[in-house]
Amino acid sequence: METAPSVSELSPDAWDVASEKRPDLLPLLRDGQLDTGWTTDALKKTGDCLILEFKKPERIRQIRLYLGKYPRDYAIDLEVMAYSEGGWRKHAEPGYSAGAFAKNLIEKPQELVQTIDLDGAEIRSLTITQIGLDRQSYWSVAELMIFKSP
Repeated sequence: METAPSVSELSPDAWDVASEKRPDLLPLLRDGQLDTGWTTDALKKTGDCLILEFKKPERIRQIRLYLGKYPRDYAIDLEVMAYSEGGWRKHAEPGYSAGAFAKNLIEKPQELVQTIDLDGAEIRSLTITQIGLDRQSYWSVAELMIFKSP
């Protein structure tokens, strides 16, 4: 699991994660293991989300959703909303680059990841919502890693 040069990983102790779907599995998102993870346990549909709460405002640059043992359970599309002192704002870019994801599938099939790049603005919380539909697979994430500006 590699990262861009100008960022550092935010310790899992610095954030909490919540979801209405399978909250019992949420601790597996940050256990350091790609063979465990969180899943919706239901076919992909619009509205399933992960909510990240930071212990203090953080300058978030990137979020990585590693698929691990769930190669078919990638999010079809993501909507990302960030909350700061000024209120909620929609992240202007797509939730992840489909082209970068496809390239990663070819180059590093052992490290399947969906990457969400953010502008580094200071935020308190973030929602990541899966908005695509799929009648064949769930939305699952093996490991969630957050990177901040130094």
